Amino acid sequence: MTDTTAHPVQESPATTLGTRLRAVRLDRGESVRGLARRIGCSASLLSQIELGKTAPSVGILYRLANELSVSTDFLLRPEPSPSREGSTAEQGATGATAAPGAAPTGGFRSLQLLPPSYQAQIQRADSRRGIDFGNGVRWERLTTISDSQVDFLEIVYEPGGSSNEDDHSGGHEGFEYGIVTAGELTIRTGDEEYVLKQGDSIAFDSLTPHVFRNAGTTTARAIWFVVHGTRTS
Repeated sequence: MTDTTAHPVQESPATTLGTRLRAVRLDRGESVRGLARRIGCSASLLSQIELGKTAPSVGILYRLANELSVSTDFLLRPEPSPSREGSTAEQGATGATAAPGAAPTGGFRSLQLLPPSYQAQIQRADSRRGIDFGNGVRWERLTTISDSQVDFLEIVYEPGGSSNEDDHSGGHEGFEYGIVTAGELTIRTGDEEYVLKQGDSIAFDSLTPHVFRNAGTTTARAIWFVVHGTRTS
């Protein structure tokens, strides 16, 4: 028998990011040209990002989030599934929907407010939400619930991959903690540069200009936390 059931088509991460980015930009009354000028990229690149035709570098993603006063998680997370109503951070335990473009009200508090059926959130390895930044860098989110306070990620850098294509360092709000689980990752913070090998860890203020790159010949992997301060919509 032929299955005639209609199945929803899931947007690609780049399309999700572009759609959300455009919605927030319009909500803020920003022009493509004006926003692009402030974050240091071309208007044509920003348009391509909004259309889902290309992904931003890690540095541009953070600059976009800072300029628009939203979390990176908000820009990257998929739309909530109707079958899991009430389980997303922006809905919380009450099911109230957050304002468009606002950072979710989640964080650790959201986990505490979830109903008993959601006592633990398990993210299976084969169903992680990830995005390829197109320059040898991939992020995979390690949480099932959107969290505006913490980015919990596995970051993957292929040989030659860099968080900024021009190797230009930049900063953003927050504090970062990371541990390399495979390969080697070179991290420049301010005027200092460090080579982290498997098992090495680092912590630094995200406001310090920084750039990550893989100068080795094998894939580098790391578990990364970015702890954010309070945001306003």
